[in-house]
Amino acid sequence: MYLKLRVFFTILSALCLAFALTAGALWGYIWAIILGLGALLFFMLMLVFKQAQEKQEQQEAENNKFFTHSPNQPSDNTTNDNDTQSP
Repeated sequence: MYLKLRVFFTILSALCLAFALTAGALWGYIWAIILGLGALLFFMLMLVFKQAQEKQEQQEAENNKFFTHSPNQPSDNTTNDNDTQSP
């Protein structure tokens, strides 16, 4: 869901910025500023949803890590005696 919202707000931001340049040339700088602020707002909303998506993915990865651990496999922090070299 967050990915769809990120794409939606990114497209809205790009459209507002494109229209801001056109409106500034045709109707005046006030319209360009208003649409530029709209583009900034949509860009900030995209960043909010990006952070929310990353947080959700991190929580899901932590939950999946607990359920996918196999007791027959050694954990990452153990070392084998065969890997060490003797002098």
